[in-house]
Amino acid sequence: MKGNIHSRLLIIACIIVVRVRAQDPHFTQYFASPLTLNPAITGNFDGPLRLAANFRNQWWATGSAFNTVSLSFEHRLLTDKLDENDRLGVGGMMMADNSLSGGLRSTYMSLSASFHKALSDRHRLGLGFQSTYGNRVVDLSRLSFSNQFDTDGFDTGLPSGEAALMAIKPMISVATGMMYTYEDDQKRLYAGFSLYHLNRPRQTANDDSLNRMAMRYTMHAGAVILSGESLRFTVHGLWQSQGKATETSVGAALGYDLDGQNTLYAGTWYRWKD
Repeated sequence: MKGNIHSRLLIIACIIVVRVRAQDPHFTQYFASPLTLNPAITGNFDGPLRLAANFRNQWWATGSAFNTVSLSFEHRLLTDKLDENDRLGVGGMMMADNSLSGGLRSTYMSLSASFHKALSDRHRLGLGFQSTYGNRVVDLSRLSFSNQFDTDGFDTGLPSGEAALMAIKPMISVATGMMYTYEDDQKRLYAGFSLYHLNRPRQTANDDSLNRMAMRYTMHAGAVILSGESLRFTVHGLWQSQGKATETSVGAALGYDLDGQNTLYAGTWYRWKD
């Protein structure tokens, strides 16, 4: 696409994120973290590779900050063997999430792959899959519970009464997604749908349906429109649901092409029912 909308350079985004108990970590500027959004996005970009790095720090002033760091890598394969408009990609991601003043630490490692078949010169339909290894660690010494409250206040030396927290175990989660892309010299339009935790992995050793990860349903769409040689307008929308939590986010940004490889954006996003 004219102007190479998806840069091949490292993307660093400082992002504000809201994380709700029992939800996956998620980003306000979700499109800057493609492998946490939809496995079908893997490899659907111009150029041979894409790197994305994200960092968020939220509620730091309260003394109980949420910190998340993610790094992903994607690479297109068989570019000299596939049809010009077909795309085959693989990718990997690592993400670390630290919350409750260090009382809960989570680590995730993912591998994903997708194939996008050109329906014509301008239309592509893609299907992707992802497998994720996740591990959570609870540091009880940094937390306090109602069972530990006595006449003198909280005594963290008392039993917490939360045996399930000590039974947390690593999990393997499976995700899949589809994506449609339209592209010409002046614009790129896309729409996608993804399902995470298809296998409803158990979070603890207890065989209880309440201890299984809820599936996450995500729908997203957007457009990138070029104007002249340097300006581009982007608009994106997201709806996702996991358990009893839902989120809707929409936003737009105006970008200025600095040198044909790097673009400076300014915009705004609005999120509600998170």
